Amino acid sequence: MGFTKNEKLSIYNGIASTASTTMVNGYIPLFAISVLGASNNQMGLITSLPSIIGMLALIPGAIWLNESKSKKNFAVASTFATRFLFMLILFIPFFSETGYAAWLLVGLIALLNFPGALSNLSWQSMIGDIVPEDRRGNFFSSRNRCNTLPHWPLLYSQAFFLAYLISKMRFLIKFSLLSVFYLPYWKLFSY
Repeated sequence: MGFTKNEKLSIYNGIASTASTTMVNGYIPLFAISVLGASNNQMGLITSLPSIIGMLALIPGAIWLNESKSKKNFAVASTFATRFLFMLILFIPFFSETGYAAWLLVGLIALLNFPGALSNLSWQSMIGDIVPEDRRGNFFSSRNRCNTLPHWPLLYSQAFFLAYLISKMRFLIKFSLLSVFYLPYWKLFSY
């Protein structure tokens, strides 16, 4: 199956998204527990709030997307807002002596999932305009295969990287190195 330029960019976007999610999201609970000393309640909120906020964002998100002039601009703006909020996690350890650092993480995780849900919503709408209905099944099966390919090698290479190459570095530096990879993938949108 041949892909158009936009379909190829969507596949690259999916690969970058899978790679960034694999490399970063698994460390948020570890960061909360080991660096910030998060309580069981805070860990429960870090785990559950993303789903709740994501559901609450869908109704206003659908209204805002319908009023938007460009699905692409809406997708890029909401994705950038999500990644920007995610990068703010880097500064949370500076508040660790105040005792509010874990609560700041809970708040940021909740807050960044609002534009994250808007980003997913707008991307799904935009991709529906890009890929003709009769080709969607083949396209998404190919895209999902391509997204899965980097997952396991990245997971193992990340474990090797963290265990052997930077074992002496502090957790904050590890987290910041991994989160730098998380921001740029929003640029892969094309319409």
